[in-house]
Amino acid sequence: MRTGTMRNRFLSACCVAASLAACAAARAGEAPKYSLTLVDSGQPASHVIPRAINDRGDIAGTLSLDAGGRRPVLWTPTGGMTLLRGFTGGPAGEGLGVGINNAGQVVGTLSNRAAFWPSASGNATAVAPEPSDAHAVNDAGVVVGILRSSTEPTQAFRRLADGTLQYVSDPGLTDPTAGPINASGYVTGQSREGPFLWAPDGSITPLPGLVEGTSFGGAYGMNDQNWVVGTQHATSEESVALLWLPGEGPIDLGGLPGETSSFAEGINNDGVAAGTSIVGGLPRAFVWTQEEGALTLTDLLDATGRGWVLNNAFDINERGQIIGLGIYQGRQQGFLLTPVPEPAAGLSIAAVAGAVALRRRRGGAFHGRPRRLTSRPWATA
Repeated sequence: MRTGTMRNRFLSACCVAASLAACAAARAGEAPKYSLTLVDSGQPASHVIPRAINDRGDIAGTLSLDAGGRRPVLWTPTGGMTLLRGFTGGPAGEGLGVGINNAGQVVGTLSNRAAFWPSASGNATAVAPEPSDAHAVNDAGVVVGILRSSTEPTQAFRRLADGTLQYVSDPGLTDPTAGPINASGYVTGQSREGPFLWAPDGSITPLPGLVEGTSFGGAYGMNDQNWVVGTQHATSEESVALLWLPGEGPIDLGGLPGETSSFAEGINNDGVAAGTSIVGGLPRAFVWTQEEGALTLTDLLDATGRGWVLNNAFDINERGQIIGLGIYQGRQQGFLLTPVPEPAAGLSIAAVAGAVALRRRRGGAFHGRPRRLTSRPWATA
């Protein structure tokens, strides 16, 4: 789904400056805009909660019924919503769709068990013992998720394409969970001790906390360069959206004006992140770029988004498309945003990395709040 490799490859300061200047010139100071597509259920008294998007724009999500109940679904731009199938055929019962890869394979939860759907028309397959949840799947068909228990600690699992189940075995982690997985098989997770990175060889790398913050937080998104986004509690009252780079401490992404908390939930290979800020007690979806910081997505909509307020952004793909939830005509609805015009190529991730290095050498900061760095950098093999 997201391919490529890069480990601590930074551009020189002059190359970074040139890249940023070229990007700014191309944009001529105009804010990016998005067209909006309603992720419609096609059914009354219901709405779709989009949770993950692949590079074709296909979405794994959950049909939420006003009368109660949730069903796993696949939504595509050309075919709309399809209710996924159960373990033995027929429409799926109570469950969630939460992950998707570029082959259109979906993972989630069905009847209290981690489930894998090979296609929109294929029956679900259980991928872990009950009770369990599947959270993500990569293009190699590796599924990650958690085993739940009311009496035993939570276990994070990784199920390989051949059916082999692997578990986080670090005794220093309590109730670990597994979240996104990238093309190389690296997995982000979190535990009571804080977020971590789980390597294909089984090793665990803790993602360090902010200097003045607590260690607890969450890692919710990752790209193929092992750039991780999530949140960290700066105080008991405030959470901040963070970016972790290999070999670096966490970087505060800043946030929207007036926010009290922020959560970064997805990042693509161009280094563009999406998430949610709390402003005036209300959720507001944002997009973050290195050159502009965090921007309110509602303010970036073209005429197709008139009347919408975008509350949450959950994921972003390699085309820059963003999915989430918003309010339209007084109802909560799912949305798909597409850049207008859709970018052929954004600012390269190497340029973003170089800008990070340049700002660090100059003692600068990202847009928004001053960033706060730990003195304990993390690294991957």
